[in-house]
Amino acid sequence: MTVSVAPPSFACVNGYVPQEGKLVIRPGDTVVQVGDSITDYAVINAFATMRTNVDAFYTSRGLTPPTWINEGVSGDTTQGVINRLNTITARDLDVVTLFIGVNDVQASVANATIATNLTTIIDAIFAARPTVRMLVIPPWLIFGVKPNGSNAEDSDMNTVRASTSAAAAVRGAPFVDIRSLYFAGPETALLADSVHPNAARKLWICQQVEFRLNLRTE
Repeated sequence: MTVSVAPPSFACVNGYVPQEGKLVIRPGDTVVQVGDSITDYAVINAFATMRTNVDAFYTSRGLTPPTWINEGVSGDTTQGVINRLNTITARDLDVVTLFIGVNDVQASVANATIATNLTTIIDAIFAARPTVRMLVIPPWLIFGVKPNGSNAEDSDMNTVRASTSAAAAVRGAPFVDIRSLYFAGPETALLADSVHPNAARKLWICQQVEFRLNLRTE
């Protein structure tokens, strides 16, 4: 089998960096993107550049690009995703991206409840669609000001990050730790408000996700 990966010509990637734990995407896949307003195509739409780049990778080779399905709901929580799991899993899906949890923390949902909900979501999707490929992303920050530990809700966000990582690991799902990556980078104001990424940070999120993609040509 010939395997191709996203080239460094991607607009929001400063050179492709090989990573462990890749999300495989194939021509014509149906990709369902589950999340809140950061994912929602009609609101923040943080993955727009990534989708454009992936589409271009396939169309430039005469291949069918993925079908992208918006399951981002503004203001949604882990419980909200659980409430609509039947709708999500009823789709003929090949790939899922899961990026949820920040609204739980803002609403002071107990960390143990968030962890349980994340596991429930991941297990339910795999139970309904055993061959699905999933990429899991933790909530990244609230009132993000460097360094980690100096911001509102950092303790809870770090706990939820760990829970998200653990839930992904149980199923062997690739995990993009954008929270840790953010704090490891240069100090920059990249929030449009208390939680939503500005234009520069949306490109950065795209970059971190693209680093984890394995775009196959067959």
